[in-house]
Amino acid sequence: MDWQAFSLSIELAVVTLLVLLPPGVLGARWLARTRFSGKAWIEAFVVLPLVLPPTVLGYYLLVSLGAGSPLGAWMLETFDIRMTFNFAGLLIASLVFNIPFIVQPV
Repeated sequence: MDWQAFSLSIELAVVTLLVLLPPGVLGARWLARTRFSGKAWIEAFVVLPLVLPPTVLGYYLLVSLGAGSPLGAWMLETFDIRMTFNFAGLLIASLVFNIPFIVQPV
């Protein structure tokens, strides 16, 4: 067994849970209790990671967070953080992918 991969998976799961749980519960509660004209669009946007294939979602995240994108270039210049192929990028991908799994059940 590859213990490094196992420990990275456990670390990612714990950090994703800790970061996503409070805003996920609050957002789900807000969506459940309010009525407004754009609610269907927000709900569709929240469920979008379930509809997109994982490879497409991963490609979009690589393109939007890479050093050639405005966001990736800004993070690299300002904070000296590469958003791809490290834990920060993995965490962002995990958060984006798991949003529907916290909002929909709650």
